[in-house]
Amino acid sequence: MVIINGFQCENDTIIRYIGKESTVVMPEGFEKVRGDVFSSDSESVIRKLIIPADVREMNIGSWHSAIELLYHLRSAGPLGSGCDIEFGWTDAIPDRALASSRLREIHIPSSIRSIGKETFGKEFYGSGLKTIYIEDLSAWLKLFQNREVSPFSELIGIGLGPEKMISPEKDQNHLVLNGRLVTDLVIPDGIRFIPESAFQKCTDIRSVTLPDSVREIRWSAFRNCTALREIHLPADIIIRHTAFRNTPVRDEMGDWFILDHTLHEYSGRETVVRVPDGVETISTHAFFDWFRNMEHIQKLILPASLRVM
Repeated sequence: MVIINGFQCENDTIIRYIGKESTVVMPEGFEKVRGDVFSSDSESVIRKLIIPADVREMNIGSWHSAIELLYHLRSAGPLGSGCDIEFGWTDAIPDRALASSRLREIHIPSSIRSIGKETFGKEFYGSGLKTIYIEDLSAWLKLFQNREVSPFSELIGIGLGPEKMISPEKDQNHLVLNGRLVTDLVIPDGIRFIPESAFQKCTDIRSVTLPDSVREIRWSAFRNCTALREIHLPADIIIRHTAFRNTPVRDEMGDWFILDHTLHEYSGRETVVRVPDGVETISTHAFFDWFRNMEHIQKLILPASLRVM
């Protein structure tokens, strides 16, 4: 065993931090970081943590015994970003690598092509992240085109951490593109679908414009975007249930979410439901709700205009 930068290291693993510095630099040349690398009995309060690119296996979110030690680490970004945690990864961020319950913002360079499972935390305390800084919207969304997990479905606070219970920003997420807060969201051409919960609780977004390449908007993609009043969508797009739940553009339509003669969602509580005249298509999940039992519907009356169901 050797000691480098205050870390006990052995073989390919960083074992334990025994230093007393507030700025901590993990040594290069080691692929793994043990889960209990930081301990509650440490005399140090860490205000800066630098992680080299060599590290490929770590989980700071599991360091529950060291929460006080890591309390001040609220932001993460690439080397030179000035964030509390600076990382050397330029192509891929490993599984659970930044799963810290205290993290509030993340800066993602456009060179990143892969983000691991539960990278930002979804276990136990969940993730407290509220702001994502990106350089390329297309590159960011493409990270999630082949995954079930999407940006804010993994990043939204869902855990039990006491701070999230009292934080005035607990219901607000923010997306910052090249230093500017995103308010009028224009999705680049080439994106195939908007991932589940992709922009959930992004309360700054006022309008959304999607290109023809987008064929589907998944569950809760824009849920709780409380400033969203304007949407421009391609024809024949599939809109999954709750995609626009609790947004002004959806709420103004009442129980029926109908766009271009297609019924995308019914949220009423009537036992006898009469689909409005003019509806030509009923989407697959129009009468489905993850959060409420829709078995109250006893009778469904369809209009003569209906063509596809």
